[in-house]
Amino acid sequence: MSFRDDREAAHRRADALEQELKRTQAELDQMRAPKRRGAYGGMVVAGGVVALGLLGAVFWTSQRGATAERSALLAREQAAREAEMQAARMAQVEAERARAAAEAAERARAAQQPSFAREVEGVGRVTAARGHAPVAAGARCVMLVRPAWESTGNCRVVLRCGTIWLYGWHARRSNLTCEVEDGRPVAALDENATNDGGDPRLNWRGRRVVVSDLTEAGEWSVELAL
Repeated sequence: MSFRDDREAAHRRADALEQELKRTQAELDQMRAPKRRGAYGGMVVAGGVVALGLLGAVFWTSQRGATAERSALLAREQAAREAEMQAARMAQVEAERARAAAEAAERARAAQQPSFAREVEGVGRVTAARGHAPVAAGARCVMLVRPAWESTGNCRVVLRCGTIWLYGWHARRSNLTCEVEDGRPVAALDENATNDGGDPRLNWRGRRVVVSDLTEAGEWSVELAL
């Protein structure tokens, strides 16, 4: 073989090796391509997972915010209902108080009304006199019961034996609350002595009258029969 033949044979071997190298390079490129696509796909999947996580977090946050808002709204509605119920209870209590006050005022007005229109006169005599009584047994007495429209009572009682004012001389303090039957006063009670009410004590019921007092000279009492 000549030198020229050797050179051509070397060129052919070199071309064959270059072709083989290209094929190998192509195969390597093909082998690397799926890995790159796999890695990119993994990145895409990971990004999707992260995005889904973020969306879930946003949804959970929004849901929790909506739940809190609903709870606050329910709490406000409950507070409003309770306030309304409390206001209704207070209004009912005030109405009951006003009604009770009106009834009490009506009873007071009824108690102040004399329930009799004209003066009633009773004549009697002293049946008993004890202690330092200002009158003696057998004394003739006149008792007058007049209607009154005062806050302190519905009647005024005056009792005089001869020239002695046994009861009712202090006209401004002699108003009493008389019991009235069939349009006539039939009873009255004054439990305060002179030093406490301005008049002696008086216990009148029906036809019996007892006047008593406690003074510096001692206690006395007078009983009358009308």
